[in-house]
Amino acid sequence: MIVNKNIIKNLYRYNYSTIRKFSTSNNNINITKNNNTESNNTVDPPTTNYCHNYFSNVQNYKSYDDNVNLIKNIDGTNEQQRKETSSSISSQFDKNDYSGIFGPIKKQMAYLTKVVENGIITFRNDRIYYKNNLLPKASILKESLYTKVFPTFQYHNQDSYHYLNFHERKDIIAYRTDRLTFIPLAIFLSIPFSTFGLPFYIKFLPGLLPRGFSERSQVVARHDKMMRLREHYSSKLLHKYELEEKVEKLFGSVKSISDISPLKIKELDDEFILDFSEIKRKRLRTICRSLGETTLLNSNQLLKDKVLGFGPYISKESDQIIKEINSLTFEDFQDLLYERSLSFTGLNYYEMKEKFMKYAQLLKSLEALETVSGDLQKEGALYKRFYKRFILLNAIIIKYKL
Repeated sequence: MIVNKNIIKNLYRYNYSTIRKFSTSNNNINITKNNNTESNNTVDPPTTNYCHNYFSNVQNYKSYDDNVNLIKNIDGTNEQQRKETSSSISSQFDKNDYSGIFGPIKKQMAYLTKVVENGIITFRNDRIYYKNNLLPKASILKESLYTKVFPTFQYHNQDSYHYLNFHERKDIIAYRTDRLTFIPLAIFLSIPFSTFGLPFYIKFLPGLLPRGFSERSQVVARHDKMMRLREHYSSKLLHKYELEEKVEKLFGSVKSISDISPLKIKELDDEFILDFSEIKRKRLRTICRSLGETTLLNSNQLLKDKVLGFGPYISKESDQIIKEINSLTFEDFQDLLYERSLSFTGLNYYEMKEKFMKYAQLLKSLEALETVSGDLQKEGALYKRFYKRFILLNAIIIKYKL
């Protein structure tokens, strides 16, 4: 695989049409995979930046050439160029001279100005790309921040005008979310002298910021924080149903996702009882939060729908993603593993890819139990037991940090 020397510069120009049409056919820098890569991983990870999500200069590309050794650059002459272009905006400000008594204040103000500037520019260009490229397809995707629904027609019908690939679908959902998060930020910035409170807004309310206001490192840090929150609710759920000892007995020796047996999960069915006619809102919120689902401003019925539908949705989504898995970037796999409560710390591109595929295979095995035991309802209906087994699987994954 070959990468053009001007990729990094071009990535920051916010021209999404050019970025998406970018081809690596005329490249001249050779890079190779990690020596630890298994022989069956023959496809190099893509370095195309599908969308300007973060305000780091180098964007997604820096993750391929950093200290995790995802790809090693053979051409030593480009080492200095790599170091110069892989620095984020925050590190660029460290190089400037902010001496004097007001130096720290000037540095912070300059940094915040750049963050807001890049965030607004990113949102504007996201809007242009959405309007010109995604809007004709957006009407068919009913999925939102609160509702997970796939298109009703064939998802991968490439001959259809309404064909949606993974990144298009991701961009539509992300932009719709950004529009909502931009509202409170715009209101805050319209308040006189609100600039002085902006550092606190950015630090304590990162979830109420559009994507362009965050570096990738900040996104990963939020993933880690939310995983600790999921761990708390997952532990609380197992304790409530008195499943801790049995889970430890059945799964105490697991070291990876491959060690989990669907039949062992099935053994917990009779002890994990969810009666939706009597279940309390507090219990529903605990389950949803253990899955990573938002519960803010959700009715009881919506919480029930999330509990019932999250597992089947993740299973169906995983099947569709596998069809275009070689187009996914390093950051895509990080986000996908996080959504499934799987750990990605210290894993390179190929290890995350393999982990995702093993997880998808495990879900198919859980679904197969439905068919064998006759628990599967008519086509289009939710599974009777799969959603419970998925919740248990999620709790096991979190408990043992798989």
